[in-house]
Amino acid sequence: MYFYKRKICFALFLIIMLFETNNLCAQIVSDPTVIEGVDYFYSAKFSQAIETLRKAISTDSLGKEDAFAAYLYMAFSQMRQNTSQNSVDKNLMAAIKANPNIEIDGTKIPPDLFERFVAVRKNSLGGLFVVSEPGAASAILLKQDGNKITTRYTPAEFTNLFIGQYELVIPKDGDRKSTRLNSSHITLSRIPSSA
Repeated sequence: MYFYKRKICFALFLIIMLFETNNLCAQIVSDPTVIEGVDYFYSAKFSQAIETLRKAISTDSLGKEDAFAAYLYMAFSQMRQNTSQNSVDKNLMAAIKANPNIEIDGTKIPPDLFERFVAVRKNSLGGLFVVSEPGAASAILLKQDGNKITTRYTPAEFTNLFIGQYELVIPKDGDRKSTRLNSSHITLSRIPSSA
C-alpha cells in the first residue's frame, strides 16, 4: 500500500512539473516545431525530441528564444540518450550563442541537466567592469571585427560576453562629446581551474 501511494504521489509530481514546465516554455517559445520537440522531451521520447528539434534548427528561421530552446532541449535529450559530451556541449554552446542573456530556472530542470548547462555557460561567458575618472563617461564596447556591441556610461558593466577579443573606447577627458579617444584591446579568456 505504501509503495502504491508513493507511486501516485510521484506521478502527480511529474504531471505538475510537466504542466508548469510547458507553461514556462510556452511563454518564450513560439515556433510550433520547437514546442513539439520540447513536449517530446518532457514525455521522455528523447529520440523523437532530437529528430523534431533537429528539423526546427535546420530551418534557420528561428528567433533567438526559439533557437535557444531548440538547442537547449536538443542537448538535454542527447544527455538522456547518453550521447557524447562533446555533442551535448556543442548544442549547449549553440543555445548560449543564440541568446546569452537567458537564464534557466534550476527548479524546473533536472539537476544534472541544469548543472551541465551552468558549467558550459560559465566556461563560455565573462564580463567586464569599467570605471573612469571623471565618471559618467561613455564606454563603447566593440567586437574584434569592429561591430559595436553596446554603449554604457561609467561605471559600466558589460555582462554575458563570449570569450574572445574586444575593443573598449572611452573619451580621453571623460566628456561624452569628446573626439579624443582612449582605446584598449581586451581579451577575455578562461580562468584556469585550480587542480
